[in-house]
Amino acid sequence: MGYRLKPHEIQQFANSTNAVLDEDMEVYLKIEDCINEFGTNQELEGNAWTALKTQLMCHQAVLRGLSAIDKMMTYANAEYVSAAGTENLDQDEIEQSMEDLRTAIQGLQ
Repeated sequence: MGYRLKPHEIQQFANSTNAVLDEDMEVYLKIEDCINEFGTNQELEGNAWTALKTQLMCHQAVLRGLSAIDKMMTYANAEYVSAAGTENLDQDEIEQSMEDLRTAIQGLQ
């Protein structure tokens, strides 16, 4: 049994993956907003609060990195869908067609 390529299945997979990535992006933005709100809170003072604020603010770089990865995955999905094309491909059928053509060429010779 050979390979089969079904572009509609690839499109469905990309769409569902992109939906999850979009949900993740919303969560990252909410977390970043919370960190900003907490980090700029002037009512929380003292060494411990300042250290906690600083530590949380450092996590924003991680969130931005995750957001960048999600964007890259979305672009990669689009490229994958584009590369798959629109035609279903079946390795066994293609190989059989090639064999039929070889047989036809030999018969004509």
